[in-house]
Amino acid sequence: MELNLIKELRKKRKSLSEIADKIGRTPQSISFICYYYNLPNNEWTAEEKEILWSEYGNYSAKELSKKLNRTPESIRMQMSKQKRSRTCVRLRRAAVITTFKN
Repeated sequence: MELNLIKELRKKRKSLSEIADKIGRTPQSISFICYYYNLPNNEWTAEEKEILWSEYGNYSAKELSKKLNRTPESIRMQMSKQKRSRTCVRLRRAAVITTFKN
């Protein structure tokens, strides 16, 4: 059944789009099924958050999304949740580098 396949693919941390392509449905319908059956989201691990925090100022959301197997939107949303903008990350790095140079 589709539900079992969706559960299996969610455990493998596949995105909604990847699951939708495999099953032949829209990502929105997969999202609804996951919501309806209370299937787990692809929660961010501490390691992923650390990579995101350390790399966000140097790479675009699109580049990081490939590295972390996430969508660019999820990259931006995660940084938004942490109240960190790309500019903020760059300014903080510059301040740290300047401090250590002196």
